[in-house]
Amino acid sequence: MHGLYLLAAILLEVAGTTCMRLAEGFTRPLPSVLIFVFYGLSFACITLALEKIQLSVAYAIWAGMGTALIALIGVAVFAESMSPLKWLSLAMIAAGVVGLNLDARPVEAMTAADPNEEARRWLERRVGRCHAAMRLGVEEEREARLFGQGRTVFHIENWGGFRGLVRLALRLSLMEGRGLRNARAVQLRCNDFVLPHLPPVFQGYTLLHLSDLHLDMGAGMPDALIEAVDGLQYDACVITGDFRAKTYGAYQAALDGMARVRPHLKGDIYAILGNHDSLRMAQGLEAMGVRLLLNETVALRRGGSVIHLAGIDDPHYYRADNLEKAADPIPAGGVSLLLSHSPEIYRQAASAGFDVMLAGHTHGGQICLPGGIPLIVNARAPRRYCVGAWRHQRMQGYTSVGSGASIADARFNCPPEVTLHRLLQE
Repeated sequence: MHGLYLLAAILLEVAGTTCMRLAEGFTRPLPSVLIFVFYGLSFACITLALEKIQLSVAYAIWAGMGTALIALIGVAVFAESMSPLKWLSLAMIAAGVVGLNLDARPVEAMTAADPNEEARRWLERRVGRCHAAMRLGVEEEREARLFGQGRTVFHIENWGGFRGLVRLALRLSLMEGRGLRNARAVQLRCNDFVLPHLPPVFQGYTLLHLSDLHLDMGAGMPDALIEAVDGLQYDACVITGDFRAKTYGAYQAALDGMARVRPHLKGDIYAILGNHDSLRMAQGLEAMGVRLLLNETVALRRGGSVIHLAGIDDPHYYRADNLEKAADPIPAGGVSLLLSHSPEIYRQAASAGFDVMLAGHTHGGQICLPGGIPLIVNARAPRRYCVGAWRHQRMQGYTSVGSGASIADARFNCPPEVTLHRLLQE
């Protein structure tokens, strides 16, 4: 796909340069306008190509192939002369392009090396050989696809060029600073779940719910979260995924950010992975005391009574969720809570008998119209399930807008949040 972006950038640049010749000093309107159209589209395509192709390689190929094609068009269309030296120069450009491609590596190969064999064996022991192979296989082949993977047709979070366009729009509108301040103003929200069959000893049991942390999105993101959680009273912490800002590439910065936040969280910490997270992050997260629930269930015990907390791997993009595996250990009639990165599986979760479902992913829209009306929620679910408290059949749910930001480090009419969920009998 990114090779096609580079090819499109070359052809559009050639078309724009040809229009320069046809414009005759900007005396002809149509070619004059097309110069800016073709060059604008070319810059957009080269920006997308740079998400996966090294800058030195992409720019050299773009410039070199463009120069060669323009020279050939000059001869074929505008009857320009072609000396032996020019032909030799074109041959050298072609040889240079071949050499660059032979030495080129994807950006991810430089920034996020594949796990070594020992790390892969750890993942296989931790989640099973099949789960590890399937999840890593999708990450290696499709983690940055714009179309076709996952529950939605188009994945805007994977479009690197869109991030640049949003940032440019915010700067031109002089709203970038305000959006950044909004994105760091994390608010506390409180929510109650009334469960008549809740064991009496769990009356008032409180969960701190964090989601969509995107800790490497920008400077100050971990600090804003630390400030929001310090001093809160709760029994356990749950995190519904998306530790990393990008959906691909390096992830160590996100782990470093979580390492800073971790000492400020109390009690047991349970988490799941989101569509921005790599399965390779699991070992680092668990090493710092974050228990991942990857299609698994744990029993929360208090005074001889038990409630069940299940978590599934990302259901939105990687489709690595296995609700049956997570739900099977839960006895009939037991109080059960589900962590899912996205609310998109609300029907299946309700049918499986879960009492509560906690989710995130949507950011509540992040950039919303006045009144908190989201422009997009990036989830294949009704909007009433994409922000705040909701109910489907007998299952209660809550979709957090998250504490971080993605694509653009800004929020409007949708403040970030951490949430305290209290369990009550009545």
